[in-house]
Amino acid sequence: MTQLQNKFYKPSSLVTVPGKRYSYDTETVKDLNTSEPRICAVAITNIDTGLTIFNSYVDPGCDFSLHDGRIKRGFSKEKLKNAPSFEEIKILLRELCPSAQMIMYNAAYELELFPHLESYCTVIRCCMQRWADAYGKYNPRFGNRSWESLENVANKIGIYADEDKGQFFHNADFDSKATAAIWRYLDEKEIPTSIVKSDLISRLDHERIVKSLMPRLTGDCDPSKKNLLIDQSASIEAKDQNEKAPAF
Repeated sequence: MTQLQNKFYKPSSLVTVPGKRYSYDTETVKDLNTSEPRICAVAITNIDTGLTIFNSYVDPGCDFSLHDGRIKRGFSKEKLKNAPSFEEIKILLRELCPSAQMIMYNAAYELELFPHLESYCTVIRCCMQRWADAYGKYNPRFGNRSWESLENVANKIGIYADEDKGQFFHNADFDSKATAAIWRYLDEKEIPTSIVKSDLISRLDHERIVKSLMPRLTGDCDPSKKNLLIDQSASIEAKDQNEKAPAF
């Protein structure tokens, strides 16, 4: 197994936009009253240093349950209930985002959870889309290249979660580090990237149209859709650190 330190903390050889570059990841639980996802963890990693800028549980502010996978990853109802609210964390994002590129593995999903994050950042980019553009299998149905899960892509570049060391995919901190490592790998390969609005949203719109048309041809159409929106506010102090990240 490749050492995580070498993969996560290798400096990028290509920086296309000046300023800080952060990877952002969240985890969610389901609101038992609305069945919508609510953020229960947030992590931000400095892509170029591998440093964890922020990592915290989040009080989802609703009735929720935890499946076995969440409990295995250290979540508990007590930890979440005692964690800061997303309203408190929002000011941290306002402090960090204006001077940074924000990289997300699945940017469309993260922006559904928190759409206003896009207005805070210098730019938002999607790691999953960038990987697919270079290495994804062509999908003739949609006329584009298929996406892959974060875990699958991380494994392809030699990153694995060592559960004996408390490392898990679907953990915000680990996933944000894996996203940072994949982004650096793509930099080293000089894989081009584009802003989310111009590549990802248009693709999603196209795929939604295709998916909506297909069942209509068979007379089996369910038009119901859900829009996810969490837009909250309040206060928490943000601290940015400049030292190199410690070894795992």
